[in-house]
Amino acid sequence: MKIYGLLAILLFLSERTLASTDSLSTVLYSLIQEKEVFIGKKERDIAEIKKMREISDLSKAQQFEINRKLFDEYKTYISDSAIYYARENLKIAYELGDGQALSETKLILAT
Repeated sequence: MKIYGLLAILLFLSERTLASTDSLSTVLYSLIQEKEVFIGKKERDIAEIKKMREISDLSKAQQFEINRKLFDEYKTYISDSAIYYARENLKIAYELGDGQALSETKLILAT
């Protein structure tokens, strides 16, 4: 009798898991269909940040912050570009003699 109860519980749980998996698949599929929307938004955000680099007379600290923002935008999008901006920040941190910025950037490059 206990076996039948256990089987009933397992059957119930497996049906719920399948329904949940099916629901997640539907959500994932709809997100994949909107890929171009996400890419467009990411590229607009990056372009907006890059415009900040064109401002004349930026301080090294401001350049560092802009590069950090670019790194954050690129790190899950185009990792090579993210590494480029992290390396630029490493140079700036050395120039500024900013130990905290230097440590932070080295940590970012190590991960």
